[in-house]
Amino acid sequence: MVELGYNTNFHTMTKMTPFEALHGYVPVIPNLIYNGKTLIEVDNYSVQTREQIGRMLYEKFCKAQERMRMHADKK
Repeated sequence: MVELGYNTNFHTMTKMTPFEALHGYVPVIPNLIYNGKTLIEVDNYSVQTREQIGRMLYEKFCKAQERMRMHADKK
């Protein structure tokens, strides 16, 4: 239960849950297969989403690191 709570808790820095950052979708997602999509389309969507999230997280972590560096250099 603790793991579920942590993985579905919205994170302020990344603006998403850890589950969403790792898997590329929110835990409760409508089944895309039944919306007329094929498994290949769903898989391609998942891969593209993960790549976008990976790039976005990298940028956010770089910005956070820069802010920490700036504050550390002041002292």
